[in-house]
Amino acid sequence: MKQKKKQKLFKTIQEAVEKVAKKEGYDMIIDIQAVGYAKEEFNISKQVIDSLK
Repeated sequence: MKQKKKQKLFKTIQEAVEKVAKKEGYDMIIDIQAVGYAKEEFNISKQVIDSLK
């Protein structure tokens, strides 16, 4: 049961990321953990969270 809830949440987040990426015209989104350094201006976390509200 817990695993299904996690999967559902992950899917919801992925859909929100895709929605923001398309709206903003991004070609790709990379997880911050996979990046050594990135300018804060490229962080779309707040936009994704706002789109989930």
